[in-house]
Amino acid sequence: MSDVDLANRLLEEAHSLFNHGKYSIAIPKFEAAIRNLSDDSDKAIAFMNIGICYSNLGVFDDARDYFNGAIKMNSKYAPAFYNRGVMHQQLDDLESALADYDKAIELVPDYASAYNEKGSCLAEKNNLEDALECFKTAARIFPKEQSFLGNVGKAYLLLEQPEKAIPYFVAQSSIDADLSEPHVNLAQCYRVLGNFIDAIQSAEVAIKIDSNNADAHEEMGLLMYQLKQFSHAVQYLRISVLY
Repeated sequence: MSDVDLANRLLEEAHSLFNHGKYSIAIPKFEAAIRNLSDDSDKAIAFMNIGICYSNLGVFDDARDYFNGAIKMNSKYAPAFYNRGVMHQQLDDLESALADYDKAIELVPDYASAYNEKGSCLAEKNNLEDALECFKTAARIFPKEQSFLGNVGKAYLLLEQPEKAIPYFVAQSSIDADLSEPHVNLAQCYRVLGNFIDAIQSAEVAIKIDSNNADAHEEMGLLMYQLKQFSHAVQYLRISVLY
């Protein structure tokens, strides 16, 4: 078996383990593959995957070493910067995360996930206007990703612009009918706008989709309270505490 064939077989096994969350077993497979690879770009990908494995295992020093190794082998490999950014964000090093996301976007201008994660960093820094623009860019690049749409809506909610949030939550719910979260957020939008009928309907849909969603029960409780149906409000709020 040639080195290339062996490397491909090892990478196939490593990716299968990786995809099943067996990170500690996947790592030596990736390492063995690296020893049989000659192309630095291919090695960079394997190094990055080992970095992701270590990051998912919470071994961040090793993860950083492998992300750095991937970047050293291929300084134009945007996913290595992106995934190092995710790790930095997990460690609450938001400035380093932002720098990595910016580099990933510089290398790949339509890197939707990098814009989305940059937005989440900016939101954590309470820079909501810039966060919103990042979320909107991610949603424009990849309009079928429901989480990107949801993030735009939530940013508008935080900016106290519920009327602008509504279309994004509606679009999010249309992409994945099994999600209760957009209906909870729609209920909040409608409640803030004083549209209690639509708010109740949205909260009811959320509870129907996921009866264990504490936020849905809490939202319904707040609606009942505002409508002065205090016994129902207490009932829903008590349920929300259970989940």
